[in-house]
Amino acid sequence: MDKLAFSDMVSNIQYQSDVGLKIEFRDCLKGIDNVSDFSISTNDDIYCVMVKLRNYSLGEVKKVFHTFVEFTEYSEGTAYIRKGTDTSIKYDMITYNSEKKGFYCKFYFESC
Repeated sequence: MDKLAFSDMVSNIQYQSDVGLKIEFRDCLKGIDNVSDFSISTNDDIYCVMVKLRNYSLGEVKKVFHTFVEFTEYSEGTAYIRKGTDTSIKYDMITYNSEKKGFYCKFYFESC
């Protein structure tokens, strides 16, 4: 999915933050052995999740991200885009239910 299609999707979804979701995110990330540290914050109802991995590689980042998606995604749809540099990988993700309500999350992955 390209950035424009993703932006169009985000504009059509009613996303919001919720204390219960933050707890689910924390529980999910705590259960992944390769995660050495993480932080979760919100800004304008968008979650920002910073994750540090013990064993950092594109393959390991994908595993952690997809575990998170499986644990938290809503029933109607989920979309994401990935951007990487030499030192970090970023995902933007949105997931929603049949009423077009859901959450928007930005992930930043780094090595320890």
